[in-house]
Amino acid sequence: MNSQLLKITSKFENPELITKKWKLLISKEFSSQFLFKWIEEATDAVEVELLSDVLLNFCNCGKTPNELSQMMDDSPYSVRDWAEATLLFFNEQGSKLPPEKTASAFGYLSCCAETGAQSPTLESFREIVEQMLKTYGYEGSA
Repeated sequence: MNSQLLKITSKFENPELITKKWKLLISKEFSSQFLFKWIEEATDAVEVELLSDVLLNFCNCGKTPNELSQMMDDSPYSVRDWAEATLLFFNEQGSKLPPEKTASAFGYLSCCAETGAQSPTLESFREIVEQMLKTYGYEGSA
């Protein structure tokens, strides 16, 4: 795992910070395989840090990695799809979303995934989340 993590983090300005967060995530029982899939969509250190923080906040809300995995497994979307939709969601919500609301945010994303699963052809998860935010907004940030 260390060589793969080093390969990913070496292209970023502050790899120590990301490595530290990953150690925390692994201590919370996220598998390194899941984490590598989770950040594949990230294009820079800011996105890797955001995705890492989202997972840490999810656990700090009293949720477990298994609960998140189950939510993803129950949907027709891959971990990469979830990461991409999560980046969109949390970038849209910005500082309006306190860390303690992370679990409810994943509930919102889960509803979006259910919407996608009900359509005759599987739409892009990211596009569904984007459309749902535009149409209905997100009240969980209040």
